[in-house]
Amino acid sequence: MNITIFQMAELVAKDIANEKISVEFDIPKNTNIYGYAPKTNIKLCSDKLRMLGWVPNYGMHDIYNRMIEWLK
Repeated sequence: MNITIFQMAELVAKDIANEKISVEFDIPKNTNIYGYAPKTNIKLCSDKLRMLGWVPNYGMHDIYNRMIEWLK
């Protein structure tokens, strides 16, 4: 499963927060005065972990809900 930071933020705003919050960007398009990194495609792979016997137990929704419960 591939997911961007924007997609994670949208997932939290829409599904976890029941649309009580929204994701907004306020980044100048013509200059990079804040030092944001350019868009990159980083490919993370869990194949080696799976070869060692690791199996993911939770999906993204579950992970965020569990984290929120833990933070309460």
